[in-house]
Amino acid sequence: PVTLKIVSPKADEVIAIPPAEAGQPAATGAPVEVRVELMGYETFQDPATKAGQYVALVIDNISTTFAYYDVTKPWVFKKIARGTHMLRAFPVRPWGESLKDDAAFASVTFHVGEKDGKNVNEAGAPILTVISPRGKVKGEAGRVLLDFNVVGCAVAEKGSVPDSCRVRYKIDTQPEVTLSKKEAVWLESVTPGKHAW
Repeated sequence: PVTLKIVSPKADEVIAIPPAEAGQPAATGAPVEVRVELMGYETFQDPATKAGQYVALVIDNISTTFAYYDVTKPWVFKKIARGTHMLRAFPVRPWGESLKDDAAFASVTFHVGEKDGKNVNEAGAPILTVISPRGKVKGEAGRVLLDFNVVGCAVAEKGSVPDSCRVRYKIDTQPEVTLSKKEAVWLESVTPGKHAW
């Protein structure tokens, strides 16, 4: 089985904001070094295509996913803003689909400069992470990968598993769809242009 653990930053760690250099304004954030331990999964990047298997890093709920290909070296965010943040990490296949094993998902809450209580998941509440699509989608015309992960709640048919949950999505004006399995979905016949979901 694939296992992933965030080694750095540590849970509830407060990362100091470096002092400003003489004559410069006070810093509003700090660099954050990320280290993970990944077992049972190889990361790589093909030099020609720039594609491969990686660990995706997501900070808070921003729309950017950072592709971390070489997990033997630290990943450094050059500047994370002051306050509380949640980092999520999970392995991703070359076509953009995440691994769904619970042990392959890791998250940690840390702070830069101070604890402000933002970006904190309620204790015991499920965590939904939207993996794809994010931003502009490139690739095969008309096909878009809708991928997500849920931890802290079994995604299943209502009543089939105690305390289970379902995932719902809606694209543009199409009818809402309810998913009862933790599986990615390929959306077919998606027209070029901007879409809301």
